[in-house]
Formats: sequence, structure tokens, C-alpha cells
Amino acid sequence: MKLERRMEKVNKVRRQGLVPGVLFGKDIDSIPVQAENADFMQTYKKYGRTKTFKVKFANKTHQVYFKDIQLNMANPKEVLHFGLLKVTAKDTITTEVPIKLTGTHEIEKSGLVVQQILYSLEVEYPATMSLEKLELDVSSLKLGEGLYVKDIPLPNKCKANLDQEELVVNVTYPKVHKVKDTRTEETAQETEENQE
Repeated sequence: MKLERRMEKVNKVRRQGLVPGVLFGKDIDSIPVQAENADFMQTYKKYGRTKTFKVKFANKTHQVYFKDIQLNMANPKEVLHFGLLKVTAKDTITTEVPIKLTGTHEIEKSGLVVQQILYSLEVEYPATMSLEKLELDVSSLKLGEGLYVKDIPLPNKCKANLDQEELVVNVTYPKVHKVKDTRTEETAQETEENQE
């Protein structure tokens, strides 16, 4: 992704079809930048918020990752602002990594429900590592059982930044909604009216 120094205000930048952002890191000052929308979206789609990649800025190449993404609440597909954190091979990344459950069909076919409480986990890992998702197998769970943060298999050198006893998923009965029989009430009301 190619970056340019941002000289205009963010609203004007957006009207020009560009995405405003900021580039920062340990050995550089915070620099306001902008990127072509198509170039930005292609890069974000490819790397997401969990992988590092290279950007070109001021005739230099920087290793970065998306530290912050601000979306338009009215239109979630529109990115209002981004933050790129420059890293080196010695640094670590701290970001939210999606949790994907496997084996849910084994439980659901028996009529039970897999209830996922935690959908992502903040993980710290080396900047040289690529971590797209965390997989958690739930196929062995029975009714009333659950899995916790400590049960998520993390790759080597990865650390979860959350209480190990935090519940991620459990197995319950499906909720049954009682349908109120209004006919009985109507019949009772008609009976009372007839008696009067």
C-alpha cells in the first residue's frame, strides 16, 4: 500500500476519495497520511488486523499493521480513519483475533445449542508471525459444559491478554418460547359477559 503525507483536513480528504490515517511507531513521529480508497481496501481485505505488511512512504518501506480502524456507524463498509503501527522483527503485535468454533454440528444434531460468549481474544504475539484466527474444538462438550480462555490452543510465543477463567462457549438446551393462548382468555371474557 502506498501512503502520502496528508495536508488537508480529513473531511476534504474523504471527499477526494481518499482514506485518512496516521503512521506511528517507536522510532518515528506520528505522521498524518492518506491512501487511495481502492488500494486501502485491497490491503485491509488481504491482511486484516492480525498480519503485518509493508507500506511505502517518503521513499522508504515500513513494516506495519492496522492498529486502529474507525468505521462509519451509518455505513460500516466506509472506513473513516486508520492507524498504522510501525514494527520491527523484534516487536510484538497486540490485537483482537477472531475465535472460530469447530465441531458444533456434533452437538447441534443432538438437539442442544452451542452458545458462544466470546467471539475474539486479544492476543500478543511476535510481529513476524501471522495469526488469522483461533480455532476451538467444541465437539466433545456435553450439556452444561463449557470451554474457557485457558482451553484455547495458542501457537508458541503467543499470550492471551484476558483472564484464563473467562468463559468462551457453553452448551445449553434451546430456549422454548411459550405461546400465550389468547383464545382461552377471550372465551372466559365472553362467558363473563354472557353471565352479566
